[in-house]
Amino acid sequence: MAHLERTLKPFTPSVFKLDADEKDPEGAERIRFERRRWQTADKDKDGRLNYEEYKSVLHPEAFDHTKIVHAQESLEEADKNKDGYISPDEFIGKRE
Repeated sequence: MAHLERTLKPFTPSVFKLDADEKDPEGAERIRFERRRWQTADKDKDGRLNYEEYKSVLHPEAFDHTKIVHAQESLEEADKNKDGYISPDEFIGKRE
């Protein structure tokens, strides 16, 4: 693992500084999700992800500090009418 850690280069997410693009709302939403994932995973707030932090991005459901982001993203994706709730129709539609 020490070799792997030496080969991982620091990555500063400058792409996350992009403003929401009104012409591409799906792209803007994706950037918003990625920004939130990054900020949550970067536990030491140094602007880079180390090996442990990166694992929490790949498997957010497996880490306490990223579980809430994973759940929030799932709710937002299922909530098609964006009212903050999942209706039975939205829930069933998400499973299909």
